[in-house]
Amino acid sequence: MESSLLSLFSQVGGYLYLLVPCLLLLATVGLPAPEELILFLCGYAIQHHLVQAELIVPVCFLGILMADTLVYGYGRLLGEKFIRKLPSRIILPGQALFRIEDYFQRYGSWTIFLARFISGFRYATFLSAGISRMELKKVWPADLAANLIFTPAVIYLGYRLAYKFDKAVMIMDKISHVGILLIPLVIFTVSLLMIRRNRQQEPEHGGK
Repeated sequence: MESSLLSLFSQVGGYLYLLVPCLLLLATVGLPAPEELILFLCGYAIQHHLVQAELIVPVCFLGILMADTLVYGYGRLLGEKFIRKLPSRIILPGQALFRIEDYFQRYGSWTIFLARFISGFRYATFLSAGISRMELKKVWPADLAANLIFTPAVIYLGYRLAYKFDKAVMIMDKISHVGILLIPLVIFTVSLLMIRRNRQQEPEHGGK
């Protein structure tokens, strides 16, 4: 997934300003790429002059807010009864809803703030906020405050580690190429060992 997104980011150029919000929304509904990876690759794109930092950072910021609000609206519109009927692997594992609702009662908006920094927990949190009909005037300030830290920080990390990421991808490509070359050699070696083993067993069966 990382190499596929990296290739996509390198090819689309200026269209990243439209692509990134779409990817963030898709990540919310099940794209197997966390928001952290998308933001990290935005930092990579800045380092390689594919996008401008002063444009892509606000785009990511707004994209994440849209995604969080979408999940909140989903929970508020459909309600707890409908969501609990869906398979747990699609929505939430086990008793996650009960636990998060308990966090809301204890810590209020701090639950929203902290959820932004915990991958896998944030989806359940915004869903629960919608189900419990928590007011948007309480959800948005906490989400905005967390995003002001989270989004620039992850993008900056991608920016700083861009060249190391390039090296990692190159190493993985080389390993995969070596692996492809080794497959015929492994098959040939295993075949020789099996032939040799069969020949050693033939006299024993013949003697019997």
